[in-house]
Amino acid sequence: MQKQTTFVILFLAAVATTFPSVSGAKRLLANRAEKKLGNHDLPDAEKQQIVEEFGKDMLNLFKEMDKSRTCGPFKFACKDGKQCTDDWARCDGSSDCDDHSDEQDCFNHTCIKGLVKCADQLQCIAEEWLCDMYVDCNDGSDEVAKTCEMTCPPGMVKCDDDRQCYEKKWTCDGVVDCASGSDERNCHAYECERNWQKCSDGRQCINSSWICDSKKFCADGSDEDDCGHDKELDWTLCLDGVTTKCANEKQCYLNRLRCDGREACSDGSDEWGCEKYDCPKDMVKCLSDTQCIYFEWLCDHEVHCLDGSDELNCDFAGLDSGSASEIDFTSDRETSTGIW
Repeated sequence: MQKQTTFVILFLAAVATTFPSVSGAKRLLANRAEKKLGNHDLPDAEKQQIVEEFGKDMLNLFKEMDKSRTCGPFKFACKDGKQCTDDWARCDGSSDCDDHSDEQDCFNHTCIKGLVKCADQLQCIAEEWLCDMYVDCNDGSDEVAKTCEMTCPPGMVKCDDDRQCYEKKWTCDGVVDCASGSDERNCHAYECERNWQKCSDGRQCINSSWICDSKKFCADGSDEDDCGHDKELDWTLCLDGVTTKCANEKQCYLNRLRCDGREACSDGSDEWGCEKYDCPKDMVKCLSDTQCIYFEWLCDHEVHCLDGSDELNCDFAGLDSGSASEIDFTSDRETSTGIW
């Protein structure tokens, strides 16, 4: 008995001083046992009882030491002692341990930060997986209406599945924003937002400033039809910052059609006073000083200026596409007209 007691004392002393990774409670236990067993006045029977009393704790101590030695921080040790898995994979609904111990006792398991419990309390999933249109909980609770019911902020519209919000101006804009597609339904009956206009097919609303900007936004291409040609633009509504009222006050024309060399107003007022008119930033004046054209139309092998000046003095040597940014316009053109 004396040899056994001496061995236990030496072992517990080593545990208390050698393994700082062991919890403070276990180290306290080891110190206390060492002191009791070191009392030589105790009868052997009582010392034997102390050894047996701490036997299970010593075994648990070994297990904890082994865990700290084989599984690093933020890891879970499988019960068979043969594997380690990530803490975040504990109770995720899929076994990572061969003995399936990472999916046991999940009802009492607390999910780590960033994860939430499914309704059955048996599974942890990432918070961002809630209401993402994919079922991640085995019980489906991450996608049920009660979980996903939401209130949209001002200026936003809720999709008919109650799971998404989108900006009101995106309604019937030709792009599906709701997973259910509800933002692009019944567009014929939908009235476009202020400063937005219906395409000819009645299925799509586009920003009025996009009309006749040389880029097609309407699926049917109607936003680029009849732009600055012989047909009149007979609009019943003038839009601030987008259109201007003709002198006859019966029509409105797009601001971009001002001084483009073609009459949009039936009285021709959109082409009056062009000598003093400053073209928009992406447009330049023809030599006549009475017409604005897009900068990219310069030297594009097609005459746009009524006086033909956009195709004069164009050096196309070595150019692939006649890009105006690559052309030297230093010539005898007067600098008082536009950029020349």
